[in-house]
Amino acid sequence: MHELRIRRETQDDVPAVHRVVERAFAEVEYSDQTEPHIVDALRRAGALTVSLVAATPDVVGHAAASPVTISDGTEGWFGIGPVAVDPDHQGHGVGSALMERLIVELHTAGAHGPCCWESRSSTPDSASGSSPG
Repeated sequence: MHELRIRRETQDDVPAVHRVVERAFAEVEYSDQTEPHIVDALRRAGALTVSLVAATPDVVGHAAASPVTISDGTEGWFGIGPVAVDPDHQGHGVGSALMERLIVELHTAGAHGPCCWESRSSTPDSASGSSPG
């Protein structure tokens, strides 16, 4: 296996990211198959503050963070996701490596922290946050 490299997404990566996200969620029971379109829409809106790929050199994973609005107006929090790893590469630490780098990138940018959404239940009660420090 080639060495895994976590790096920022480039314009050339966009089609591969779409395919990886699509493949990662294709067989997931609770997915409504919108995940690649969510990433595309966030990118078009300029809302992907951090967008990382895992490459071997082919893109095999993706993770992104976008600004979120906290109900009390606090800024500096970022929504994570979707985090996607190609099924052929799952279970080998690719998602963990993406998340570790994503948290470092947010911390370096001065973020208060990430917020993660538990998509299985699709309820606001399942959102959680943690400090990147």
